[in-house]
Amino acid sequence: MSLPKYSEYRDSCIDWLGHIPAHWSVVPVRHLTTCLDGKRVPLNSEQRADRPGDVPYWGANCVMDYIDASLFDEELILLGEDGAPFFDRAKPVAFFSQGPVWPNNHVHVLRPLRTCIGRYLVHALNATNFGMFIDGSTRDKLTQGEMNRIPIALPTIDEQTAIATFLDHETAKIDALITEQEKLIALLAEKRQATISHAVTRGLNPDAPMKDSGVAWLGEVPGHWDVKRIKRIVSSIEQGWSPQCENFPTSAPDEWGVLKVGCVNGGIFRPDENKKLPVELDPIPNYSLKRGDLLISRANTRDLVGSAAVVDEDFANLMLCDKLYRLRLDESQCIPEFLAAYLGTPRSRSQIELNATGASSSMLNIGQSVILELVAPIPTVEEQQKIIQFLSVELQRLQSLITQADAAITLLKERRAALIAAAVTGQIDVRGAMAAATI
Repeated sequence: MSLPKYSEYRDSCIDWLGHIPAHWSVVPVRHLTTCLDGKRVPLNSEQRADRPGDVPYWGANCVMDYIDASLFDEELILLGEDGAPFFDRAKPVAFFSQGPVWPNNHVHVLRPLRTCIGRYLVHALNATNFGMFIDGSTRDKLTQGEMNRIPIALPTIDEQTAIATFLDHETAKIDALITEQEKLIALLAEKRQATISHAVTRGLNPDAPMKDSGVAWLGEVPGHWDVKRIKRIVSSIEQGWSPQCENFPTSAPDEWGVLKVGCVNGGIFRPDENKKLPVELDPIPNYSLKRGDLLISRANTRDLVGSAAVVDEDFANLMLCDKLYRLRLDESQCIPEFLAAYLGTPRSRSQIELNATGASSSMLNIGQSVILELVAPIPTVEEQQKIIQFLSVELQRLQSLITQADAAITLLKERRAALIAAAVTGQIDVRGAMAAATI
């Protein structure tokens, strides 16, 4: 889309705003809105009962904002302060409320004054360089004072309306394309999981005779496969050591590191997920990683506990932590890549999650017995190798498609951000764009 520029520009005197149309002004947020941030009130059962069930609640730690103990039921701008559910890690994000909401104390609630159109302000805020307004010693925070200092390039009311209408229309089209790519990624992820699950529980031959595994949750398996408890194919199982480490990973080959539990998330071993061992502590070489070690997380959230991955090379200076189990298998019966793939299937995960224990869903544990007593279908080693080879090719193909979709989303988001920035700083004149589009 090729759009004209304005006829005359002037310096805004703000580096990241640059030059703006000569008739535009630059106004801080405090002169364009009223901030309605309320006081912190615990959300007790009585207050929860008073809240209509269909009213969105953006909360953290059951703390809410109140204005005269009522909902925010007008069209307001919601801007993330920190920790809000819609808070982008790179910067706050502004939303335009179209109905009642119950925001918490991590959300700034702004009511536009008559000099500013709310829909325009949302776009202008989302194009803001927040870096110079965010601070905080422990986590990023946009205070009310800093938010009120944010400068907004402000055209006339009619121009604000035209710009907002144009951006609403164009960003909706871009968002629709992003949604399609996200749906594609979800479908490809489902295909990936289904491919793995079918291969390691049904094999590659669709005509193979099947038999009852004798385990209700496992169902049928190929007739020539064995069904064994994992303890029958394991040579050893151990967990490692978790000393007080640095808060950063190793950066040199001669440094010792201790794995973090997340190194196996997603079924892929990530050696960079480690913490450096302090120089004053002596390493334990027996916990060093060897190629073929099967690592399983013993403590994590419900959806991640029991995640399994195989170490793909020797790591002499990287040690096992105590939140990971290391299994070494009898490879005359089962190769680690096959068992790791099976442990990621829905059937296996259902049993792991069922037997996980813990007082909080944010940290569950599984004992060694949960893993060792788990039943697994076991084909011959030769067939296991063929299955893993097939999965390697097929999963690489699916991952390539996912990567392409991710790249498309990145480009679309960049295009969206650039279009918003150009419009709200006057780098393009969109006043006639919508009229032209309807001709």
